[in-house]
Amino acid sequence: MKHFTTDTKAPQPVTTWQNEKLGGAPLTGEKMFIENQKEIEELRDQQQSYLDSLPTETDEILGSALKLLQSNFGNFPEGFEFALHALDLLSDKLKNHDHDCENLEAAAYLAHSAFLGLRKSKEDLDHVSDILRNKFRLAKI
Repeated sequence: MKHFTTDTKAPQPVTTWQNEKLGGAPLTGEKMFIENQKEIEELRDQQQSYLDSLPTETDEILGSALKLLQSNFGNFPEGFEFALHALDLLSDKLKNHDHDCENLEAAAYLAHSAFLGLRKSKEDLDHVSDILRNKFRLAKI
């Protein structure tokens, strides 16, 4: 009768968790792996170009951040006030039980508009965060 033993010298397969930890790269075919590496390099270069474009002087940092925070609509990032109004209208429609087909289409439009406004605000806030952190990022390099 053969007993189960673990031979640590025998080749071992890549485990699922090892593969998933690295986004599936270890078990990706060679051609796909090379293509992914090229795309990763391009995206890393794109990110570095973006980081290099951020202001480094205090006055530029503050000016750039304020410009993003104070859009044409007030002291909010672009899209934020629009999203608030769209959500307010949507809330009124739902409270008034306007559920016919035409009003449901309008509600869907308002919800999507609010989503787009908030997504734009998030992008601007992310950019503000990057601007404000840039000087500290450079200090660590």
